[in-house]
Amino acid sequence: MKRMPPFHVLSRSLSARLALLTLILAVVGLSLAPASMAAASPQNGGAHSSGGSSSGNGHHGDDDDDDDDDDDDDDGDCDDDDGDDVDGDASCETVIVRHAPQISGTVDGTIRQLLPESTSINGSGVVTGDLLIPGSPTVRLNGNPDYDGTVDETGATSPTNHRVTLNGNAQLRHTIRRVDAIPMPTVAAPTAPTGVLDVTFTNPSQTVGSWADVRNLTLSGQADVRAVPPGSYGTFRANAGTGFILGIAGSTTPSAYSFTSLVLSGQSSLQVVGPVVVTLGTGLTLNASAGNSENAQWLTLNVANGGVTLNGGSSLSAIVTAPNGTVTVNGNSQLCGRVTSDRLRVNGNGVVVCCISDDDEPPVDPPGPTEIFPYQSPWKYMVFEDMGAVPANWFAVNFDDSAWPVANGAFASGGYCDLQATGQTFWPLNSDIVIRRTFTLPAGVITLRISGTVDNDVQIYLNGNLITDWVTHDGCAQPDDVSFTAPVGTYHIGTNLLTIRARDRGDQSFVDYRVSIND
Repeated sequence: MKRMPPFHVLSRSLSARLALLTLILAVVGLSLAPASMAAASPQNGGAHSSGGSSSGNGHHGDDDDDDDDDDDDDDGDCDDDDGDDVDGDASCETVIVRHAPQISGTVDGTIRQLLPESTSINGSGVVTGDLLIPGSPTVRLNGNPDYDGTVDETGATSPTNHRVTLNGNAQLRHTIRRVDAIPMPTVAAPTAPTGVLDVTFTNPSQTVGSWADVRNLTLSGQADVRAVPPGSYGTFRANAGTGFILGIAGSTTPSAYSFTSLVLSGQSSLQVVGPVVVTLGTGLTLNASAGNSENAQWLTLNVANGGVTLNGGSSLSAIVTAPNGTVTVNGNSQLCGRVTSDRLRVNGNGVVVCCISDDDEPPVDPPGPTEIFPYQSPWKYMVFEDMGAVPANWFAVNFDDSAWPVANGAFASGGYCDLQATGQTFWPLNSDIVIRRTFTLPAGVITLRISGTVDNDVQIYLNGNLITDWVTHDGCAQPDDVSFTAPVGTYHIGTNLLTIRARDRGDQSFVDYRVSIND
């Protein structure tokens, strides 16, 4: 179980880390001093890293082997060096954010930024983990930041015209460049409420005859805190001294709630007593506490439109997904869990801390065999009669296919084989074709199978990961006869991208694929 550390404890933890790091560097500083001095730039009052791989041109000098060991542990698990779960370990991927985050508070963990935009961490900003970013930005240090250096991964080197800037006394472990973007998950709109009644409670004796009839609910006065069963609702509002209790105590299966909107005023509460998935149609502003501080993973908060704002003194323990909004943590507020959002702002003494390990994710019963999309589904596609004209990065997640047409498989032409009759879109002989489509995976995927057939050759990528290099197929195409099981780690819950390149060598062309799980 995870317990949200009080802010003053977190502050002491960060101070202790800094003190220990300073002591270590003081011991080894004599041997590192010449390199550090050589790397220092007289401009901007500090060092300027142009961004070589593992350059270590930051405040602490060159990266050493210990830093490389730290990088190997950046797998998203909230584990310390002994493998034990800890609150707020820097190796946690605490934040996934589409745009450059704005940090003047504390993020205890690692931030993955999906777009190659210029990023600054202000003088009081602290990121105890790393910043993962696409492309090869320049790293600039102004003032006296606490920085352990720059590391390059193996992703695309471009673009190079953005920058990571650390100002004043900002803290960041590493900038890890050339980390290709992953797809941002999507959140569907909440299920429409089934009830028709608008209810207001002002005293504890008032009750609901049937929760299935309730659309909107307001708690005020002496209404107290009310347990709400799973369901689809409209607007629920809790005023001071009241609140809602969600979940089923002792349950291991998440309960599903949908709200058009949820309003929690100051001194109200949202209590969670078992695993729940809450889907909101609009953003949430917190002037109160929400979630379960000992089991942050019990609350999965999905926001279809808008973001989440924590105002001064409020707290939220949750896994937050707001792909179309901004998560804002204002001064003296605390978000314990993980964040995936379009934008992130952490202001003043605001804190975002990873207190959920992968082992703590809410249990989900795996679905049975399910076809995610069938044959003859729509794809974006492009035909290349000159195979040399196929773009080098045709399989990349960030490849721009916005101008490509959309059509249904199968893509085919010519021939006499039985399956040719199922062709929906013309694919000329003796050419290459690239087809791309996204699809959504639920929780609980055990196996993912990419099933299909081709005449003649095929190459397949999933989320930019090579599933199979060129496979040759001769003879008539048959359903599912050129199929593959995707390795674990090449796919994830939410939006995924399948990209296929096929080649025809004459007589007849054919390609079509489908995806299924847990077969």
